This record gives sequence, structure tokens and C-alpha cells, in this order.
Amino acid sequence: MLITVPGILENGVIKMSEVPEGISFSKVLITLLPQEESEETWEAMKLSASAFAEWDNEVDSVYDDL
Repeated sequence: MLITVPGILENGVIKMSEVPEGISFSKVLITLLPQEESEETWEAMKLSASAFAEWDNEVDSVYDDL
């Protein structure tokens, strides 16, 4: 299952804006964004991330452990 959580990188420390429930350990992929993002850009990114929820289903779960 893919979960996207916005956050910031500050002095080498990643600070998530929210902590996903039920996850105490997980591997992560971190994408660094340009420093100056408008509110409109953030909203578009959140909408794009929500598209991944479509893949969180039983049929596609065969790919979870690849």
C-alpha cells in the first residue's frame, strides 16, 4: 500500500505533517521538491497522490511484495 505524506526536510531531518496511523516502521522513498511551491501546486500534488489510492485493492495486492 502506498501512502503519501507531505512534510519538510530541515537540517537533514524529515518532519512529516502527519503520522500515518498503524505504521510504526516502513521503508520510504523521498522526493525533494523545489523550495518555492505555491499553495496551488501543493493542492495539485495532494490530488495527484490521492490517485494512488485506486491501486490499494485486492486485485493489485499481488504486486505489494515485489
